[in-house]
Amino acid sequence: MSLCARDVSLSLGHSEALAGICLDVSPGTLTAVIGPNGAGKTSLLRVLSGELEPSTGTVEIDGDQIDALNPAELAERRSAMGQSTPLAFDFLVDEVLAMGWVQSRCRATQCTAMCEAARKCDITHLFGRPFRSLSGGERQRVHFARALLQVWPHSATANTRVGTRYMLLDEPTSSMDIAQEILLLHVARSVLAHSVGILMVLHNLNLAARFADCVVLIDQGKIVAAGPPDRVLTNDLLSSVYRTPVLVERHDALGRLVVHTH
Repeated sequence: MSLCARDVSLSLGHSEALAGICLDVSPGTLTAVIGPNGAGKTSLLRVLSGELEPSTGTVEIDGDQIDALNPAELAERRSAMGQSTPLAFDFLVDEVLAMGWVQSRCRATQCTAMCEAARKCDITHLFGRPFRSLSGGERQRVHFARALLQVWPHSATANTRVGTRYMLLDEPTSSMDIAQEILLLHVARSVLAHSVGILMVLHNLNLAARFADCVVLIDQGKIVAAGPPDRVLTNDLLSSVYRTPVLVERHDALGRLVVHTH
């Protein structure tokens, strides 16, 4: 059971955004996708979510080709959070959050699940506020809570096919302060125990080192390396791909890798 890309390539205009991508996102694991600007990270997430159709190759979710699923079926099995999710109308925060509740699911627990997701993401105090009045970091927390609610582990469903689920998150912490980004990553890891697999695009390499089970390093539309953080986050690999000197060391007191730039 996994969300997987099999030899996926993607052409956008006259350029190749992705080339020969093979990747598996397994339930119970957090995969961090890293790489320089323009490397293809967002394109990969959009293909895996079903938003973009690959030029070649296939994307499967638990053995089913993603392009064979209708929108309702796909919504039951994965949620997605983009870098920017503009809203045509200025909904209230609680209305935006409610958009994450998949309508085929039992509504009896919707209120409880929404309140719990909001509490976990520290947005309860934002209920009743217009979404456009929020700061960038607050908007990200609301959209993360919406994506979380869509795969909510306690939301019983009449569709018994739904078991494993996936969250696809594109730079979910980019506008957050230190405390809030750590909170979000802890919440993300807590949901892994409920048969959820997470793929997350990150620019902060120290967050990837701290929270990811698997790190995928992408450059120029191709996977350069993939595996546990200590295999991918190395001086030579990061310095080569980011084209600047990078130093990685194990911090004994913290018990994890720490990434520095010269």
